[in-house]
Amino acid sequence: MFLSSPSGGYVYVQGWPYSTGFYGDFELTGPHGLDRFSSTQSWPAGGGTRARFNNVNAVVGQYCVTGWSGTINEGKACESIE
Repeated sequence: MFLSSPSGGYVYVQGWPYSTGFYGDFELTGPHGLDRFSSTQSWPAGGGTRARFNNVNAVVGQYCVTGWSGTINEGKACESIE
C-alpha cells in the first residue's frame, strides 16, 4: 500500500499484492465512511499493476486497502494521516 502526502486537501492511495497475485478487487476504507472499490481484474504479485484511488479527501485517520477475491480476504494494509 502507498498513501501519498496530503496536497491541496487530497491524497492518492495505491494497493497491490505483495507476494501472491489474485483475481478480484481492492477496497479502500478510511475516515468518515470512505469506501471505494477498484475494478475487478487479475492483480499480479509485486506491484507491477496497482489499484489507484485518486482525489481522496485528506482527513486525519487510518486508511486501509483490502484485497478481495470474491468473499476471500487476500490481505489488508493500513497507513495513517496524523
